[in-house]
Amino acid sequence: DPEYIKEIKSIIPQAVTDGSIDKKTFAEIIFSDPSKKAAVEAVAHPKIISKMLETAKRFPDRHIFAEVTAMKPDYKKMFDSVWLVTAKPEVRAARIKNRDGKTDAEVRLLQSAQMSDVDFLRCADKVLMSDGGYTSLYEEIQKLL
Repeated sequence: DPEYIKEIKSIIPQAVTDGSIDKKTFAEIIFSDPSKKAAVEAVAHPKIISKMLETAKRFPDRHIFAEVTAMKPDYKKMFDSVWLVTAKPEVRAARIKNRDGKTDAEVRLLQSAQMSDVDFLRCADKVLMSDGGYTSLYEEIQKLL
C-alpha cells in the first residue's frame, strides 16, 4: 500500500528506500524507540483491523484466523474466540535466531518490546503450545475445529 509506506516514511524516513520498507532498519528502530513504535502502531493497527474485518465480511461462513502480535482488550470483542499459539520462551528465542539470524541481545530487545505472555494469556480463550512443531500444532487445531 503506497499510502501506508508514505506514512511510515514520515515517521521513520531511514526505514524506507525506493518505495519499500527496509524490514531490518524498520525493526531496529521500532524495537529500540518506544515513541516510534507507538507512532507506527497508531498508523498500522487501524489499517490492519479494517483489513481483517473486511476479510471476515467476505467469508461469513468460514473460520478466519488472524495473526495478532499486539492484543489489546478492546480487540477481543472483534473475535468469536481468541486462540493463543505460543511456545516456551527459549523455543521462541531459538526460532527467532534461526529464522532471522539475530543475536541473543537482539532477540531479548525484540521480545522486551512485545506484549508479555501474561497479557496474551489474559486475552486467550484457548492456548495452543507449538513447542513440538507444526505437525503437533496442526493436530491440536484440528481437534478444536
